[in-house]
Amino acid sequence: MTAADGPQIDTEPLTPSRLGLRPAEWLRRIRAAVLAYPRLAAGMLLAVTVLSFADLVEIIPALEPVTHHAWFPFIHATHIVLSMILLLYIGHRVEPALGLLGVGWLLIVLAPYIVMRHREELPEIVRLLAMMGAMGFAIYLSAVRKQLQDVLHELAIRDPVTGLLNRRQFERELARQILVAERYRIPAAVVYLDLDKFKAVNDSLGHQAGDRLLIGIAEILKQNVRATDVAARLGGDEFALILTYTSLDEAKTVAERLAQAFREHHVSIGDQLVATTGSFGVVGIDRKSSVSALMVAADLAMYAVKNRGGNGVSLVPLIA
Repeated sequence: MTAADGPQIDTEPLTPSRLGLRPAEWLRRIRAAVLAYPRLAAGMLLAVTVLSFADLVEIIPALEPVTHHAWFPFIHATHIVLSMILLLYIGHRVEPALGLLGVGWLLIVLAPYIVMRHREELPEIVRLLAMMGAMGFAIYLSAVRKQLQDVLHELAIRDPVTGLLNRRQFERELARQILVAERYRIPAAVVYLDLDKFKAVNDSLGHQAGDRLLIGIAEILKQNVRATDVAARLGGDEFALILTYTSLDEAKTVAERLAQAFREHHVSIGDQLVATTGSFGVVGIDRKSSVSALMVAADLAMYAVKNRGGNGVSLVPLIA
């Protein structure tokens, strides 16, 4: 047996990044969490900080007479409870590993106090620390589970190539928009688009080239719609948009702007520049309809452009 056949030993150093410790990512998530709940985060951090300083008095021998006051046990218990709440918040909103590390830090801080003040109760306290450690690990597992659920949810609603919403999620969003339009009489529009002669790209240059072109088209859509709009890849070279708070004329303007962006977009594949145009069907919504009726109408409008040679926009009156 050669050395290559034997077990492979990982000789790379255990850097923080290899351990999953990404300070920059943690800081980004902490900032996002604080911005989302600034008063809650600031209040909890202030309370834990103040209580931490008060709690340290108990392990300073010179200040031992002060610790006989009746309110010290309350401070200590409150400090532990608030610290655990803060760690739970961090674990769920920021990073699971931070919550687990925080529990470890809390146990280290408590250890000197416990050994100095409660030697006779050490066996019971060890069990308490074990319980707190198990609680911290449970926080970690719970947060990891939530992250996995978020990942699975994204996989269920996103197109794997472009990152846009998939057909199923698009239809859900469209059904919701129909209800909004019916309830509040807010204008909205659906833009259905199909790339022209995309099959020729796949047949001549391969599916990898086609995927690169699709990704570029998806980026154009993302850059030209608002955060309140919805962009999706329905399958193949078919895409769709939901433009909220948008009249039919405004939707036509958006579609024409996208058509122009498609014409100007080129993807470099080997020594070739690959480009494509799009056929757009635009349908206005301002009262009750159905998802299937809207999609059929938009599809027909898009094919009207296809039959004229593509690279254009066709409108459909409001769908009742």
